Amino acid sequence: MSDTTTRHAIRRRWTPLLQKLALMTASVVLTLTVAESSLRFLSPGYSPLFLDIYALDSQGVLMMRPNITRRHLSSEWHVTVETNADGLRDTATPDGAAEMTVLAIGDSFAFGWGGEFEQSYLYLTEQSL
Repeated sequence: MSDTTTRHAIRRRWTPLLQKLALMTASVVLTLTVAESSLRFLSPGYSPLFLDIYALDSQGVLMMRPNITRRHLSSEWHVTVETNADGLRDTATPDGAAEMTVLAIGDSFAFGWGGEFEQSYLYLTEQSL
C-alpha cells in the first residue's frame, strides 16, 4: 500500500467522525447560547454592580474599589463586603505576609460571594497555613 493510499484511508475514516464532532460541538454551543439568552431575558436576576464596589481604572480595566465597605442585603444573605488598599477582599496585611505570598484567582466562589470574608475558603486556607 502506498503512502498516499494510506493517507486517503485514514482521512476517509476520520473525516466523518470529525464532522460529527464539529456538528455536536456547534449544537451544544448553540443550545447553551439560546438557554443563557432565554434565562437572561425571562429572569434577569440582579447585578452586583449596585453595590458600587467596582470601578474602571485608568486603562479601562474593571476592578474593585480600594478601601470600601458595603453591606450586601438580599433575600438569601446579609453580608459585608470590604476591600483593602489594593482593592482586594483581604485583610490590610495578610497573615504571615513576611513568610510567604499566596495568590488566588477565581470567580464568585473564590471571592466568597454571599458569605462573610471570614467564611471564604481562601481566608480559611490562609488561616490553616
